[in-house]
Amino acid sequence: MRLWQAGYACYELPRCAATQLDIDTPGELQILALHPSLPEEVREVLREVPTARAQALLAALTDPEAEVVLIGRVSGHLLRYLDQEAACRFRVVSEERGMEASGRAERGAVLSLLGILAENASPSGLVRALSRLGDVVVWDIRVIMAHYGVWPPPEERYACDLMEHEKVNDPRLRELVRACAESPTPFLLGGHSLVSGGMYLAVELAWHGKDLERRFRPLTFPG
Repeated sequence: MRLWQAGYACYELPRCAATQLDIDTPGELQILALHPSLPEEVREVLREVPTARAQALLAALTDPEAEVVLIGRVSGHLLRYLDQEAACRFRVVSEERGMEASGRAERGAVLSLLGILAENASPSGLVRALSRLGDVVVWDIRVIMAHYGVWPPPEERYACDLMEHEKVNDPRLRELVRACAESPTPFLLGGHSLVSGGMYLAVELAWHGKDLERRFRPLTFPG
């Protein structure tokens, strides 16, 4: 955006997992660890990364009866892609896109709808409500962190993504992460890349090895 405002012509590559995935947090690493063609060195590094929640997401993406809850800095590009490529239904809360680039996070000006709901109930109450809305919840929790005015060091943020609530110092985040870990509905937590490149990768992996001819495609109207 800044380059465009400065008068530069700006182009972007076609959006897919190869161009959008940013290896940024344990959230998308849980999806990447399921890739069947990883170099052995990468596979070895990711061997201890938990993948059960990511596997639940992949299963839902090809199931017409499933519903995925997608929360955070979700782009319109991704929603169009999911509408065309995923078989399941989606519930989406997209908020605070550009919060870091615009400086809102640094100024403490982030306002999250889910953060407000958590204030009126509780972090665990919010998780219980979200768990009722779908079969899997994919959540960019950096937005609610910024809403709380809490930006833990990287190791603590990553502990949130890995559901290691005992390593989280802020009581609200600790309650939220613990509730996600104990929920019968799988929660996959991470940062912005989880709900951008991570989802492109999840869709590609979900259809890997499946009969692509059986995927629903709307027909072009004749004439």
